[in-house]
Amino acid sequence: MMLENAKEFLISYIQKDDKVGIACSGGSDSVALLHFVANCDFISKENIVTLNVNHKIRGAESDRDTEFVKKLSDELGVRYLGIEYNVPDASKQTGKSIEQVARDARYTFFSKLIKDGKLKFVMTAHHREDNAESILLNIFRGCGLDGLKGTKPLRDDGMLRPLLTTSKAEINEYIKQNKLKHVDDSSNADIYFTRNFLRHEILTRISFRFPNASVALANLAQEANDISSYMEEQLDKSFINQENENVRLDLKALENDTLGPRYIRQCLLLSKMRLNTTRKHILLIQDLKNKGSGKQLDLPGGIVKKGRGFIEFIPN
Repeated sequence: MMLENAKEFLISYIQKDDKVGIACSGGSDSVALLHFVANCDFISKENIVTLNVNHKIRGAESDRDTEFVKKLSDELGVRYLGIEYNVPDASKQTGKSIEQVARDARYTFFSKLIKDGKLKFVMTAHHREDNAESILLNIFRGCGLDGLKGTKPLRDDGMLRPLLTTSKAEINEYIKQNKLKHVDDSSNADIYFTRNFLRHEILTRISFRFPNASVALANLAQEANDISSYMEEQLDKSFINQENENVRLDLKALENDTLGPRYIRQCLLLSKMRLNTTRKHILLIQDLKNKGSGKQLDLPGGIVKKGRGFIEFIPN
């Protein structure tokens, strides 16, 4: 059946009665994932639902893709559930990029299904080269150690990535051998979008000179995950005080220059401040320990304020 890595991955996570969603845009990667899961003998088709978001970005082409996914779901004998979300309008209203708004729309849809108990997991078709792109993007944005971890195989919110150790070439071979039809998103060729630029202009050239680049980056991500997990275990959680989404960090936590940034990242996570943190942000927050009481930073996700003996994280 191929995609052996994906099969082993799913067997290690999926229980017999788990209800799962498969995010499918109609593109080759998600079509391969949907077909693969629908034909797994250890997952019942009655527990599988195809999930599709029509972003209304490409007009008639977007509608065509949604209709394709509906038809494919019917052919495979699995349920279909889709929504429409006008990403271009939302982007204009919020000032966020098309990419960010589209991503937020998808994950809000997926997360609600998991939170409401309708699904145990939602699978996306991120593969090994996608992970390499994520790592490079994080590096160029100025990430710390956590940015090198790349895409998580299983997120805390139930998002599952069975193809993360599978190459794009393997997926293409699966599509070919199973004679699967798919649709092409014309926007995927537009290097105006950051990920497309990385994929077509950067990673392609890197891989030409270094064919195992995506494997090397995946290995780096694994090592970063191991180091990150170890550092998490060293944290003294008594330094962190949480009341609802407001979080306070004892200044004693920042006396250790190595673990200090880790405490800050934990507080940003706990406070649910929607901030793509870079090393620059972390250093600005860390420097508050040397400021007077009442000093604060206005960041995209909220306010970080110096108090007497603590730093407070207040989300928007």
